[in-house]
Amino acid sequence: MLKGEMDYNPVVAKAAIATFHSTAEAVGDFFPEGSDTGETRAAPAIWENPDAFQETLAKFKADAAAAVEASGRDGPAELEAFRQAVMPVLSNCSGCHEDFRIDDN
Repeated sequence: MLKGEMDYNPVVAKAAIATFHSTAEAVGDFFPEGSDTGETRAAPAIWENPDAFQETLAKFKADAAAAVEASGRDGPAELEAFRQAVMPVLSNCSGCHEDFRIDDN
């Protein structure tokens, strides 16, 4: 929808925001203490700098919660409202992946 590849649908927008929110709430649980062994694409920085990782997760959670709040009961009424709600959430992706994930390349 953001790229204009499909028509805007507030129900789909609300579902996307809910998915981001669920992911934000759960992602930290995938990296408990001691999970830094074995085959992983997670960067050592998760365990070497846990405070920075937790700060990154906290921002993702806060932005996702704000998007849920902004989306209202029925989802954002217009594409621009969806864009305004979801872009702060999406801005978290690259920072976390750059700092806390090993690049496949």
